[in-house]
Amino acid sequence: MYASNGNITPSQPSIISFLVRPGAYRHPKAWGGVSMAAGLWLFVLGVILCSYGFWWGTLLILVAALEIWVACRLLRSTSSGN
Repeated sequence: MYASNGNITPSQPSIISFLVRPGAYRHPKAWGGVSMAAGLWLFVLGVILCSYGFWWGTLLILVAALEIWVACRLLRSTSSGN
């Protein structure tokens, strides 16, 4: 059995392959930026809705967290030298 020398590309979680379109990998900085902006907007909107008593705004906050996580994964893939 041989030890890994670090040249193996890490596998993506299956939710990333479901949420990210294959075309997003052509321009990951642009898609990551748009995803980050959309996630931040959903977060702000969720906070505003929760502050007015609409507790389904927490669902928007959860969706925003997922969107921001996807954006961070896309932006991190561009900074790793790919």
